[in-house]
Amino acid sequence: MKKENKYKKDKKEALKFHNEVVQEKLEINSKDSVGYKEYKRTSFFTWYEWIIVIFLPWILFGLIVLICWAAGDIKYAEYTLLLIGLLIIFIWLIMSWRSHKHASEYYNDTRRKYSKVYDADSGLNRKIRIITLVIGVVLALSSLIVFFGM
Repeated sequence: MKKENKYKKDKKEALKFHNEVVQEKLEINSKDSVGYKEYKRTSFFTWYEWIIVIFLPWILFGLIVLICWAAGDIKYAEYTLLLIGLLIIFIWLIMSWRSHKHASEYYNDTRRKYSKVYDADSGLNRKIRIITLVIGVVLALSSLIVFFGM
């Protein structure tokens, strides 16, 4: 009489449970077009988000130049703008890395290889990453304005 291995039995049960959970998610994703509509709604910019994208870097630029001018040396504004711009770009890199890591974990399962990830969270993350990148690049490039202009 062969004795059954407890480890193998637990592993088979865990694998069966995982397959059931993945299958449920696949059925929900394939049947639901509401997720795509929600993704589109959250990933595209509205008018007030365009205002944020356009004016926030220049408000930050004005505040940094004003603070450095009040401190006495306007040349520090160039370094401060460049440092803050590069810091924001670094934050964008970390956010993008997290997003790509999440996508690679999602698509690691071969059954989800060609399915799309359309949910509100990924649309919102995409929008936040774009805003962060634009603000960082504008601040980093505005340090050139201070360098050549003053």
